Amino acid sequence: MPTDNTRLNPGEGGDLSRTTQRVDDGPKTQVMQMDVGGGGPTEKLLGDANPMPVSAASLPLPTGAATETTALAVASGLGAPADAAAGSDTGTAGVVALFKRALQNWTTLLARIPALVGGRMPVDGSGVTQPVSGPVTDAQLRAAAVPVSGPVTDAQLRAAAVPVSGPVTDAQLRADPVPSRLSAYNYPISTANSSTTQLAAGASFTGDIEAPQDQPSLSILMTSDQPMTVTVRQFIDLAGTFAVPDIVFYVPASANFARSLTINGNFLRVIAQNTGAATTTTFNLNCAFGSLGDSDSTGTQPVTELPLVLTGAAAQTAVVNNILAPTAGAAGLSVAGYRAASVQVVSTGTGGTFIFEQSNDGTSWVALPVFNAALVTGVPITAAITASASQIVYTFPIRCNFLRLRIATTITGGSIRAFSRLSTEPWTGAAQLVASNTAANLLAQVSGSLTATLAAATVRAGFLAGAGIWYDDTSTALGAGATFTGTSRDATVTATATAFANAATYAQEVSLSAEQDVTFTLALEVSRDNTNWRRVKAVAASAVTGGAHYAEIVHRPSWRYWRLLVVNGAGAAARTTAGSIAKAI
Repeated sequence: MPTDNTRLNPGEGGDLSRTTQRVDDGPKTQVMQMDVGGGGPTEKLLGDANPMPVSAASLPLPTGAATETTALAVASGLGAPADAAAGSDTGTAGVVALFKRALQNWTTLLARIPALVGGRMPVDGSGVTQPVSGPVTDAQLRAAAVPVSGPVTDAQLRAAAVPVSGPVTDAQLRADPVPSRLSAYNYPISTANSSTTQLAAGASFTGDIEAPQDQPSLSILMTSDQPMTVTVRQFIDLAGTFAVPDIVFYVPASANFARSLTINGNFLRVIAQNTGAATTTTFNLNCAFGSLGDSDSTGTQPVTELPLVLTGAAAQTAVVNNILAPTAGAAGLSVAGYRAASVQVVSTGTGGTFIFEQSNDGTSWVALPVFNAALVTGVPITAAITASASQIVYTFPIRCNFLRLRIATTITGGSIRAFSRLSTEPWTGAAQLVASNTAANLLAQVSGSLTATLAAATVRAGFLAGAGIWYDDTSTALGAGATFTGTSRDATVTATATAFANAATYAQEVSLSAEQDVTFTLALEVSRDNTNWRRVKAVAASAVTGGAHYAEIVHRPSWRYWRLLVVNGAGAAARTTAGSIAKAI
């Protein structure tokens, strides 16, 4: 292996470096002299065969330089790739374990971030109060509940109309007074139950079943040049499977109709039928919902009565089931909800009959008792009535579901027509006449031995009074210092010639009185055996203005006998009168 010198930077006159060549024509390797182990410089050719020994311990390392010990400590702190994620953020764990825990938390956090909407991240401000700028639409309010903190000022409320959905709590209302006013009533028109399509004779308009739109009343307006029957059908369900009783109105031709009524059903539909003989030309049915009270065509809202007024078909003569409705026919008149009626039958006929009838099922009919309103003591009429030239009003209570006025036999010599008024108030007749009111039937038998009649006599039924017997004890003037002692009286009223009508009756009270022109004393004495007497009451006479002297004793006896005494004073009397009465009260 030849060794020689090689000039460095030959163009610049560089220094010579000792080199060697391992292989002929191969690259040259620089030869360096090193003092290894303190034995002086030695030439060494470094390579695989001659590695350079290095000892870290013998190197002059700077302060804080890494050593094998510190390098091992650093490796332990970093951890191994197989280390599990740390159990907490503050526990003793390697960097690898803590980094794995951080990556897991980041994965959880990413899962909680909502997807972008329109390239933006949506923000839920429900946890804190969010300032709102500008009016909030009803759709925005209904999207989700938005809590409001603090009172809302009048100016904020008036800045723009803010419809509120859902109930407002008492606490929210009381937080701060909020002035309010009703700006308008809401009367939504029912397009499903309104129509202007003209109806042929006998044809009907049938509306769709709909909810009343949270309104308590239904308003019906209708015009028609033909007689109409308007039916309000109410249901529990939208399908119309569960129906409640109908409300029916009968409207004469060209009378037009306006009515509002309370809605009880959850759902309803309106049906209008042309009961005339020709196609309508002015038919217009308009239905709306609102908060109107019940009212009639005049706009009156009565407290108790809301009558239905009907004009029956004109010039009726042929046998027919019902002439009460604007169009005569077979069906009865629905009177559910009404309590009384008056029907005026205007007749020019002189023959034929008609009769009032009632039914609950609309099929089975029985006679209806009616009363002629012109008679003070009305007699119920249940038989067929013979037509005559008259205008009689018949009144009667309604206790059925259906009613009809039937022509039983053909009216001759003219025709009849009915004008009816159905009332929601109870019926009251002018007077009631006792059935079978003959003299014999009005005799009344009283219990006991007494028979009383309503004929003129001393014994009168209905007159009650207590029996009494009066005694004229004396009218003889008393001398000075004299005493009048009256007759003994028996409380059983049997010791005298006069007795009570009933022998078992006793005097319950006795009244004594006396009058003189001079002073005296009135006394009452009683006895158990009519022999031994005891004075129990004594009253000195009192002077009477414009008169003389008078005394009176009222006593409820408990002993059988009593008597009256007048004890005169020092002066003689010019007149003395005394009397008593026993009362069986």
